[in-house]
Amino acid sequence: MKFHQDIPTLLATGGRDNVINLYDLRNPTTPFRKLFGHDDSIAGLKWDSVCNPNKLTSWSLDKRVLIWDLDSLDEEFIYPTDVPENGKKNKNSRTTDPCLKFISGGHTNRINEVDIHPTLDGLHITCGDDSLLEIWKPKTIIPEEEEEEEEEDEKKNDMEVDQEK
Repeated sequence: MKFHQDIPTLLATGGRDNVINLYDLRNPTTPFRKLFGHDDSIAGLKWDSVCNPNKLTSWSLDKRVLIWDLDSLDEEFIYPTDVPENGKKNKNSRTTDPCLKFISGGHTNRINEVDIHPTLDGLHITCGDDSLLEIWKPKTIIPEEEEEEEEEDEKKNDMEVDQEK
């Protein structure tokens, strides 16, 4: 379990159920959000305390490191354990957790420790039972919608340049 460094009532826990639970300690009886993504027991959690305080890194016995962005908590999401009454899923609902931003699967055995660089944004280091020490930084992929908008803007700029000539 890990307490958030800036929000004293925010607690993240993980365990054998493969799920990360987020608790508001003002109502500690039930988690206010669950994060699904690991396929085995959660081994550790770490908040990115300096560069991205809303990002949580988790690692598991599934040999993967996942990075969660809590800025996406409000996006609609269907829990894997929830089945709608009519049995049909809403077309607009996501089945992949919108908070899940990155998956690192570079290790071939259990990950023992993960750390985040205190000043270099997003730089991670991991070590495991596979005798690997990995230093990595997640790559951010621009969503298709933004790419299309950028292409349209470039076309408009090209047209304006042509008209000026």
